[in-house]
Amino acid sequence: MNRKRRWQSAADRARVAADLMAEAESLTEEAALASPAEVEREHLPPPLPLARPLEAATVAPPTPAAEPPAPPPPQLDDPEAALAALDAALGEQPDECTLLVRRAGLHAAAGNYVAAQHDLEHTLRVVGEAGLTKVHVFPYSPRPGTGTAAEDPVPPHVKKERSARLRGISHAACLAHWRSKVGCDDVVLVDRPGRGYGDDYSPWLVPPESAPVGELVRVRGAAVSEEGILAA
Repeated sequence: MNRKRRWQSAADRARVAADLMAEAESLTEEAALASPAEVEREHLPPPLPLARPLEAATVAPPTPAAEPPAPPPPQLDDPEAALAALDAALGEQPDECTLLVRRAGLHAAAGNYVAAQHDLEHTLRVVGEAGLTKVHVFPYSPRPGTGTAAEDPVPPHVKKERSARLRGISHAACLAHWRSKVGCDDVVLVDRPGRGYGDDYSPWLVPPESAPVGELVRVRGAAVSEEGILAA
């Protein structure tokens, strides 16, 4: 069954569309909320009750407490202030070798050799107990024209003796570490003929005929020399 078309021509469809658009525009421009009297007179349905969401209470963030001002850094040209700062730092880190050596230098510069020797002995004990296998020791050497060129009270032979003691303790810890690898297996990266390093940077002496350069080889510690661990 054929349904009869409501609008027979394009002109009819255009006219209806124009009427609908005009009606929509009038509703948009003139529409307003009905008053309670109009609702009652026209028998309109009552308006829907809408609850307005509660607004979040605005709470002011607490005012942060003012931090106490940081103490001024000690003046480098004030030995007493520098020593006080080092004493405070060593109170929190009594085994910090860097601070101990620095304080020993200040004590020596002030002529307090007993305190300087005490800090040196403390440093040596810490290095030995920690088992540091490699330390870098650089004795202080004043440079001409600098502000401290004439402020070096430690004689060269004393520096040499102290440096030798510190290196000796570290070397003993290094040999002890190497000896702990005798009879144990390890993996070595061969970086040159007959030599290589383990994953902890321990030096190994390996047979060059069975350990090509650039290869990872499995080894077993057999003995220890002054140059490194001998691979079986």
